[in-house]
Amino acid sequence: MKPSFIDKVYEYVIANLDNDKFSVSDIALFVGLSKSQTLRKVKAASGKSVNQFINEVSLTEAAKLIIETELTAAEIAYKVGYSSPSYFNKVFNKHFGITPGDFKIQNKSLSELKYEQKAYVINRKNGFYFIAAILLLIFGYVFINYKSSKIGAHQKSIAILPFKNLGPEDYQWFCDGIVDNTLSSLSTIKGLTVKSRTSSNTYRDTDKKIPSIAKELDVSFIIEGSVTVYNNKAKILIQLISANDEHLWTKDFIEDFEDIFVIQQNIAKEIAKRLEIVLNPETEKRMVYQPTENIEAFKLFQKGKIFADDRSKVSLEQSIEYYLRAVQLDSGFAEAFAEIANSYYLMGTYQHLNGQESKKLATQYVEKAFKIDSNTVRALTVKAMLLLDKREMKEAKALFECALMLNPNDATTHHHFGTFYNYYPNYDKEKRLEHFNIAQQLDPLSIPINVSKIDALIQNDKVKEADAELKMKAFMLPEDKIKRLTNQIVLKRAELISLQNQNWMEEINFFKDSLKVGIPSAFLYAHLGRAYDEILNDNINSIKYIRKAYQIDSMHPILNEYYYYSLLENHYYKEAKNLLESNSFKNIITAEYTNSNLWFNYYYYLGEFDKCYDYLEKGSNFNRLLYYAQLGNREIIYKIFADYVIDDTSKAFVNAILKERDSMYHYLDKKDIDYRLVNSRFEFDPYRKEERFKAFLKKNYLPLTHLNE
Repeated sequence: MKPSFIDKVYEYVIANLDNDKFSVSDIALFVGLSKSQTLRKVKAASGKSVNQFINEVSLTEAAKLIIETELTAAEIAYKVGYSSPSYFNKVFNKHFGITPGDFKIQNKSLSELKYEQKAYVINRKNGFYFIAAILLLIFGYVFINYKSSKIGAHQKSIAILPFKNLGPEDYQWFCDGIVDNTLSSLSTIKGLTVKSRTSSNTYRDTDKKIPSIAKELDVSFIIEGSVTVYNNKAKILIQLISANDEHLWTKDFIEDFEDIFVIQQNIAKEIAKRLEIVLNPETEKRMVYQPTENIEAFKLFQKGKIFADDRSKVSLEQSIEYYLRAVQLDSGFAEAFAEIANSYYLMGTYQHLNGQESKKLATQYVEKAFKIDSNTVRALTVKAMLLLDKREMKEAKALFECALMLNPNDATTHHHFGTFYNYYPNYDKEKRLEHFNIAQQLDPLSIPINVSKIDALIQNDKVKEADAELKMKAFMLPEDKIKRLTNQIVLKRAELISLQNQNWMEEINFFKDSLKVGIPSAFLYAHLGRAYDEILNDNINSIKYIRKAYQIDSMHPILNEYYYYSLLENHYYKEAKNLLESNSFKNIITAEYTNSNLWFNYYYYLGEFDKCYDYLEKGSNFNRLLYYAQLGNREIIYKIFADYVIDDTSKAFVNAILKERDSMYHYLDKKDIDYRLVNSRFEFDPYRKEERFKAFLKKNYLPLTHLNE
């Protein structure tokens, strides 16, 4: 009798069980059909998908070998396509309801085996990503079986603590790699909150108990693990623990160390099904993503990440060195190129490297990452920040959104995206706070993220919340951050009192009253001086109080800058120049900032515009607009307007200098105008007695002075 279609497929599968490259495409080629036709025909003939069919055939063949041979369970596992005996035991038990060992002992026949309806897709390789898949499986099981649990605020929230290296050699990079890969796989799943490695790493050598850690990270579940590497084998112990320190799951895995880059592609998909999460094709791709096949390159990459977590100059330089060595071994390592770009960008952010040089190098390496894989999340965020620096807002926003689509649990992306919403024309203080909230939820112990969130609370007039947040996070913030945020809260209180009373004079009274009852404060004197300048355009009282602030703390960079500008506004040009050239000033203000901005303003206030030109190249667009407006060069001004996103305040300045009254008042009427800056500057002096300018001041609660008479 001619064998049926499904019989032919069955025999072909049996013949290829130990072929680790065997796939549906091979079956399609064998039966002479397209892949889609093969899938449909197998389903119609057997009632199962191809993967389910292969799974059942391999397990049935395994059962036969147990009955008919004296082979060990491990030997049988390898013969039917499993390179992990422990995983074979698990799947066999799931499918038949009995372990291979018990089946052998009980001497049952095939007909006596209890078949379950569900068949599990079998993958034929093990290794590093296999461990991540197993962890995902554990999480899926727990979330399904603990839905009614009242532990923690977020039922689907997990933190993975750093795995401990228990072997005699240094394999910490391997331990961190397991954690990172698991986090990466989990983070692609929407609806699951995964805490950042940055926060989890805080507990690397901690003595804190699980309940305390879970409370600080605000999670329901904690994963702990340890790794021992010996005889080319990796023994991995994994524990799943609830927030109240209940050990829910403990499991030992022993895997071949050399096979750590072999991916079990179907396991992650099965876990997503267990979590009842529908995955789109791109998410499926990211869950099984393999950054490199070179184990030595990956080792160097992991070491680089450890150094990059410390933002010091030396550590960032070391991270770059390790990443560069990694890409020398694997020129297609997109994530390593992206991290090089990120480290160079951070070098500029923390002023360890010239800003222009930092951005140039970051751009160079981020483009290399993009050429290899345009969906590398870190490359997307770095490129977005580079575009944001150039005010290419639309393009930057698209990249941030793409990064979050690929990994909704990336705290860094949310943090940077929140920063994006502080820039014109996309200024949105509510959106800014929203992203900082998410970033903090994902990475609750990050100092930059916590500082940004408190800043955003202040910006959103949530003073009580900001004050409470600052007190709650004081244990982890450095003293200078606490001091700055405390001062910001004081400023916001003064602002809200003034707005409530519709009179900015209340701010001046607030600072004066605060100075009467407290210790002389450089901060209060400085802002009292600025208030006199911005509210009353009173340069004499302004420098009086700012000079007091400078005398109290002459080494504070911001106070030096305030003092410098108050000298310029009072025409003390010689004193201002001496300050710029002093050694103390040079030690606390970068030469780059001085040359790109402070010297420009020195000659600008002097009216020596020909000398301003020398400081334009690395200066701001605002400086360029002021310079060309003073020269009356409308052609270049309009080109800057066309090439860059220019805020309404800058446009008001330009039109004031060009004596374009109607255009100036048009921009002064805009909602986002910085009316206090406008009131403090000499460019608007010619208009102060005009009724339209007086109306502008009254609208913004600024008092009329003798200058308006």
